[in-house]
Amino acid sequence: MPWRNGAGTTLEVARFPAEGAEFSWRLSLASIAAGGPFSAYPGYARIVALVDGAGFTLTSPGNSEQTLSKAGAWARFAGAAETQCALLAGPCTDLSLIVREPGAIGAVRCVDVHADTPLVPEPSSLRAVFCLGGAIEFHLPGGDTGTLEPRDTLLYREVTGSVVLRQSGGLPASAFSVSWRPANDGFPD
Repeated sequence: MPWRNGAGTTLEVARFPAEGAEFSWRLSLASIAAGGPFSAYPGYARIVALVDGAGFTLTSPGNSEQTLSKAGAWARFAGAAETQCALLAGPCTDLSLIVREPGAIGAVRCVDVHADTPLVPEPSSLRAVFCLGGAIEFHLPGGDTGTLEPRDTLLYREVTGSVVLRQSGGLPASAFSVSWRPANDGFPD
């Protein structure tokens, strides 16, 4: 779908509600072909993380410049901020989370996955685990398991007990993990 400002495109990974112009939260992959302004989302909190490409620098009034030059590097900023993007060396892809306030973005981290890498739960939150590279086996507290390949996303509601990630196969594996507390209406069934 086109960006709100028409300057690029985004692929929605997940959102709530699933349809309509307004959303409580949205997780998406954006293709950035050229530098320019990010779309404004007043009333929302945002993060972006570099997925592919050499990276980019974000600037906005009143905030320090943030350069994302390694897969998994991330930046947090207000949705209303007039944010400009300058590419470092060619097109990039970023993973973006936008959460309507009073919802809030919680823990954000890039994880090098080896043997038994636990993710500490944040009760009353949702979490996305996005596979940046390699193959990752996940183990949910209830006993369910599965495997993430590059660009796969695990989305779940936090419960007691840690989700455990493990490297699967011989290649180094890494993931981007972000949790958020949606506004009252932002929990999918």
